[in-house]
Amino acid sequence: MIAKKSGLNLIEIDFILSLIFSQINLIPKENYSKFLDKALKITKEVDINDAPFVAVYFAVKAEGIISYDKDFDKMGLKRYVPKDLINSTLKML
Repeated sequence: MIAKKSGLNLIEIDFILSLIFSQINLIPKENYSKFLDKALKITKEVDINDAPFVAVYFAVKAEGIISYDKDFDKMGLKRYVPKDLINSTLKML
C-alpha cells in the first residue's frame, strides 16, 4: 500500500521507514490514560476507535498525527500524510 500510494520502490520505502521508526517511542497507557476522557469526547461523533491515538496526541503534546485517516481532520487535529512526510524526507537527503 505504501509503495502504491508513494510511488517509491521497496528499497526507498525500507530506508525511509527505518528513519521514521528510529524516531518513534512507544507510550505506555498510564502515560496517556488521563487524556482518554477528553479524547472520547472529541472522537465520539467521528470514530471512537481513534480515542487512544487522540489521547496520546494530547499526552505528548504532539505537533500532529501521521495517518491517511481524514477523520483526524474532522476532529480539528493536525494530520500529516505519510506520503508527504516520505517525500519531504527524500528532499532533505
